[in-house]
Amino acid sequence: AYSPTLSGATVDAEVAASLVVTEGLPNDTDDLTIGYEEFSTRQRMKTISFTDVALLQNPNRLFAVGAERLARYVVALADRIAAIEIATGTNLICSGTSNSVVGDVAVGDVMLSSDIKKAVALLEGGNVPRFGGDTYRGIIHPYVKFDVELDDDAGGWIDANRYAGAEALFSGELGKYAGVRFMS
Repeated sequence: AYSPTLSGATVDAEVAASLVVTEGLPNDTDDLTIGYEEFSTRQRMKTISFTDVALLQNPNRLFAVGAERLARYVVALADRIAAIEIATGTNLICSGTSNSVVGDVAVGDVMLSSDIKKAVALLEGGNVPRFGGDTYRGIIHPYVKFDVELDDDAGGWIDANRYAGAEALFSGELGKYAGVRFMS
């Protein structure tokens, strides 16, 4: 098939045939639209104040203690925000038959490998980057780990102890499955 080149780029013959320019008539146009996003924020941080007596102490040590306290606060805040998001059920996949919120999940509902693969597909479809380029990270309860460990097919659950020497483990890391490193 004939494939003309334009500025070093190859153009498919069918596409080239559809690009008809008739003299005297305007070319097809593409609209350039500019939109904007609106959002609101709220203050979630805290400030640290130092008394006049504290300011008489070593300022380096004083600021180091203040920075450490703020860092601990930010980590705790991030954990609370994540817990609220998970608990509200707006950003999760519930195992079981037609479960859509955490409250619907019953004792007999177990996590299936298809649930994890569905989550990975949704992340990939949303162009969510993988950590370190190769895996996502997930948090599961140790009881759920039991359900996932039962998948011993080729490419199934890999316990963290099996790859501990090759990769640095995260605190509480349980294992890998379907491109996700799970922590408890």
